[in-house]
Amino acid sequence: MKILIPEVAYYKDHTSLFRGAAEKFVKAANDSVEMQGYFFVALAGGNTPRDFYRLLAKPEWRERMPWEKTHIFFGDERCVPPDHSDSNYRMAREALLDDLALPDEQIHRMAGEQEPHAAAVAYEREIRRVCVEAGMKRVGLDLALLGLGTDGHTASLFPGTAALQEKIKLAAANYVEKFNSYRLTMTLPMLNRAFDVIFLVAGESKADVVYEIFKAHNRRFQYPAELVQPKSGNVYWLLDDATASKLQGRSM
Repeated sequence: MKILIPEVAYYKDHTSLFRGAAEKFVKAANDSVEMQGYFFVALAGGNTPRDFYRLLAKPEWRERMPWEKTHIFFGDERCVPPDHSDSNYRMAREALLDDLALPDEQIHRMAGEQEPHAAAVAYEREIRRVCVEAGMKRVGLDLALLGLGTDGHTASLFPGTAALQEKIKLAAANYVEKFNSYRLTMTLPMLNRAFDVIFLVAGESKADVVYEIFKAHNRRFQYPAELVQPKSGNVYWLLDDATASKLQGRSM
């Protein structure tokens, strides 16, 4: 595997972290639209992305985005209906999408209420359809926004789960034993087709796993997040002070 060296940026607090992420998000969107006429982005679930989406919804950032040319996808989803409190789609809708009033055809949610394997097949079909209709030469994302769990998972690619071995499918129903349930997730083949990947990570609870990932240029690939290695793209890790607290030589 070709090793992609990530770009790491450190921020003193959540406010500066989210503003830094917003700058990268907006730039990626406008660059994509300028080059090809559209912007395809996959959103993440979780508390940190939720607070970031709330910032993006504010006029200062919302008005800088080419939303009319943006297609929203989701990196993963719980197997629940779209109005369920655990739904990543519902979280993103309440934090951001309701303020944008995008047409339904620009928002591509995972159908968590359906049988998981059928929903994964349908989501891959949807990804391919939208890419073909946009005239893309290859199926892929302009930006994948990802989080990080304390166990090193990203999207719903958890340690030891079957989806980590997927080599072809773009979406999968991934059984996660510790939750005794399935999750829908984009696979590594899909995430690694992204032009840009942003890991947005905040909080002291993530400090240990971030240290393990970055210590001494660790390349054992023991955590799922380390396997996100875009073939022709860039990876950015955006960390707040608490998350980066165990890393040496960081400049805040």
